Amino acid sequence: MYWKEIPVQVQATKDSETQSLPLDSRFQEAVDAISMMEGSYGSDEYLDAWEWGEYFE
Repeated sequence: MYWKEIPVQVQATKDSETQSLPLDSRFQEAVDAISMMEGSYGSDEYLDAWEWGEYFE
């Protein structure tokens, strides 16, 4: 999962089981700092910036 272009979480699927794991907290801290600097923290703009990246095998 990404916020804009900053990775925050990875997801892996094996058979029919999917597991998500967060990256190191410094990635989330970077997201929080940048979103506060640009004034989007807590807004729809902030929420809309979250998305899963492309799936790779």
